[in-house]
Amino acid sequence: MLREAKSLGFSDHAIEKLVGAPGGSIRELRKVHHVSPHFAQIDTLAAEFPAETNYLYMTYHACQHDVAPSWRKKIMVLGSGVYRIGSSVEFDWCCVNAAQAATALGYETLMVNCNPETVSTDYDVCDRLTCLISMSTSARTAFS
Repeated sequence: MLREAKSLGFSDHAIEKLVGAPGGSIRELRKVHHVSPHFAQIDTLAAEFPAETNYLYMTYHACQHDVAPSWRKKIMVLGSGVYRIGSSVEFDWCCVNAAQAATALGYETLMVNCNPETVSTDYDVCDRLTCLISMSTSARTAFS
């Protein structure tokens, strides 16, 4: 039932409120029962060919990660949230330059953003690009 609620998009906090559970208890319950999101690749080829992209999203609908973890040293570039006309260019410029600088220093670059349109323009400048949409603050922070 917990896996189904998470697949339907309920946050841990919402589940706690619905069942009257104390704060943090649902996250602990998810850990015990190994209910966690997985990284899935965005199919940029409309299923015509196998998509081998670094464009990822987190979902409770997948049974396993589409990409294997690496053991390289990493740097995460974080997006700044909601975008308005005129701010996307500045975001792209800052994030792309940060990713390129980190790559030049030998790091694997992970870009995280909540706006799929903005990040889709520069998906190939980093090693992994993750789009986070509608996740609670604690879920974004914990990535679990």
